[in-house]
Parts: sequence; C-alpha cells; structure tokens
Amino acid sequence: MVLLDPVSALRRGRPVVLFDEDVIEGGAELLIAAEVAHSEAMAFLVRYTSGFVTVALPVRRCNQLDLPAIAADPYGGCRPVPAVTVDAAEGIGTGISAADRSCTARLLADPATRPDQLSRPGHLVPLRVPEPGPGPLTTPQVALALCEQSGREPGVVRCELVHDDGPLMSAVDAVAFALEQGLAIVSAQDIPLRAITAA
Repeated sequence: MVLLDPVSALRRGRPVVLFDEDVIEGGAELLIAAEVAHSEAMAFLVRYTSGFVTVALPVRRCNQLDLPAIAADPYGGCRPVPAVTVDAAEGIGTGISAADRSCTARLLADPATRPDQLSRPGHLVPLRVPEPGPGPLTTPQVALALCEQSGREPGVVRCELVHDDGPLMSAVDAVAFALEQGLAIVSAQDIPLRAITAA
C-alpha cells in the first residue's frame, strides 16, 4: 500500500512512515534521508518516536568511516547491527539537539566525510546494513532501497514510532498517524528486492 510517494518525499527531505505488515506490534518507523536531514525534520522525528535515532548505512560506508560494530555480530554479517555511536567533530554543541543530530546525519551520508570528522562516542547510532540476500528485506534495507530510488546518498535516519503514552505504534496506528500528519507512507512488503548502493 502506497498512499503518497515516499521516494519523492525522501528526495525533498520530508519524513516518511515505513511499516512492516508482518510485525504484529511495533514495526513502524519514521524515516528521513540523511543527506538532506535538517533540524525541523529531526525535531519532528524525535517528537513522535522513541528518540533512539539510528542512521542506516551500507556496511561499506561504515567501513570507510571506521565505524565497527559496537559488539560482536551475532548474525554473521547477514543482518543490520549497530556501530559505535558518533557526533560531528566540529560545528555542533553537545550533540543531542535536533540541529546537532541533523548535522551529524548529513556528515554520515556525505561521501567526502573522513573518519576524523566524527567524534566517538556520540548521540547518533550508525547501523551497519548488509546488502540484501535471500529472504525478506529488513526494514533498514527497505529504507536504503527507498533512499537509492530517491537519488539521495545512501543513508537514512530512522526511529520507531510511539504513542504519547509510550507504546510502539502498530501498522494500523502508523497509517492513521501518516494520514493525520499528511506524510507519505509505505509498507516494507511493497519494496522490491534491490541491491543497496554503497557509498
């Protein structure tokens, strides 16, 4: 189900709702293309989500930025795993504000960024996302596939949608939220299997 065009929304820096129909509870996220993440969109994302913000990146891009997995990978490289947390090394305050986190997200997506332009630890969690293999895509892989289709650099800010009183939103909740907020929404099951473009 696609109500509005999520690819166009990502291209313009607008938030997109992604949900997984196979997940009974939770499985709904807000996405922003990291390349064009700005403070207003980041503040919106933090307002309506758990606040645990990750940035999905191809594994090759994480290796280029010297961002290893934060712990031993239990999946053998087959599933996304979190990397060491980062902030922009310069030009930000504490790193936690929407402006600071959007600045860091843009750096992560910028192919010109060097490892020394990121300080560790920080307030954003890079997610090492492997290329798709056999079987269904994970939601970070779906997010990167959407980003690839939008023409933006591969990197997607993402966080789980929650209700004001704390519980994770279901797929039904996510559809209602997207309609209320005028956001593009897409089901993970509607995205075809595509190779993730590495930076």
